[in-house]
Amino acid sequence: MLYAVNINILTLIRKLETTTKTSFNTTPLLADYSYITADRIDQISDLWKSLQPKHNIFLQCPYLKLAEDYPSEGSLFLYFIIFKADEPHGIIYFQQGLFKASDSVNTDSNFRSKQDSFARRAQARLARSIQVDTLVLGNILLTGENAFHFPNCNEDECDCRKLKVIDAAINVACKEFKKKGKDIRFLFLKDYYPDSAYAADECKSRGYFRTAFEPSMELDLGADWKTYEDYLAAVRSKYRVKFKKVNKKLEPLERKDLSLEEIIDHQEELYNFYLAIRNKAGFNLVQLHPQYFEACKRTYGDDFKVFGLFEGDKMIAFHSFFVLEEDLDAHWLGYTDSKNKQYELYFNMLLLAIRLGIELGKKRILFARTAMEIKSSVGAEPHQMYVYLKHRNKFLNSAIPKIATFLKGNEDWVQRKPFKE
Repeated sequence: MLYAVNINILTLIRKLETTTKTSFNTTPLLADYSYITADRIDQISDLWKSLQPKHNIFLQCPYLKLAEDYPSEGSLFLYFIIFKADEPHGIIYFQQGLFKASDSVNTDSNFRSKQDSFARRAQARLARSIQVDTLVLGNILLTGENAFHFPNCNEDECDCRKLKVIDAAINVACKEFKKKGKDIRFLFLKDYYPDSAYAADECKSRGYFRTAFEPSMELDLGADWKTYEDYLAAVRSKYRVKFKKVNKKLEPLERKDLSLEEIIDHQEELYNFYLAIRNKAGFNLVQLHPQYFEACKRTYGDDFKVFGLFEGDKMIAFHSFFVLEEDLDAHWLGYTDSKNKQYELYFNMLLLAIRLGIELGKKRILFARTAMEIKSSVGAEPHQMYVYLKHRNKFLNSAIPKIATFLKGNEDWVQRKPFKE
């Protein structure tokens, strides 16, 4: 039995038509399913709110509006409301952008040794040749499952059926962007845990190639950790000694929880620090809007934190967080590279995140991707997430596995185990 949604769908649609001066008529999608679309979340916000996930702020209206108002360069958006038997059933979120591999792939990061010089040159040459209009199912700014939500699926509605609905929506999205002059050739579906609705076999049968970039690094905070000292007591002696030495290096600096006004005052510094780190990453799809941090603070207040590290009056590093219901989501950071070794800035920011997570009573810290080895040294565990890639040209699609594998390079790392057995 379909779970009921406590709304009158016709009333909501009429209200949306009145407030947005847009006509919304559901269009058949497949079998019992139909849809409406919008390219601004404000156009369908009442209906979206009735279906959005309670515990994922990144699929909720405030964040989607923020991403629209402060987009990465060239991004467009498309929102689907899915109906089943004329009842609201789910939501799907798409982003569109021009993927330039030369802007996203850092060959110096992926190939570091002299023996890799040929591979580096070949990768750079290949990257320069790839420039394609791309449809993203999900959010290119974030790590995690932020693409769709079907709150009204009953237990008999299998993932295969859900995939068919999403596949049909992808085809519609490509046509909608075609009307805007965007000829979608490449499909990028991100990020999914192994047990997600996007099962490998189902996607393979639809022509997608499944691959993994860097894993998401996550730290479960012990239920008995009431203070940072409790965390230190849980790690082995050599790590505890190391962490205390690292912490001591931070003593000359001041750490400030920045207000909105202070974020605005330091906006240029924050953005330049972010860019310096972003440009060193081996693979990066997106570049933030310069006012992104201001927008997040303005939207979320105390639930979005930006901490600045100051040497005297000069900011030399920052890190930012979304404070979620159960998790602390470590967001973007940046620092002055020349000061990193002196103060162990990056290492200290990891430990400061752990301290903050414990102080806020969170269950987990989401450290996102990159720098897996150092994150594992403070206790974070890798959680593999998969992406699915497909070129709409069948011949080019057959080459996607080799191209994707070559472009992403290969970062070898050793997982550390700091906790006592």
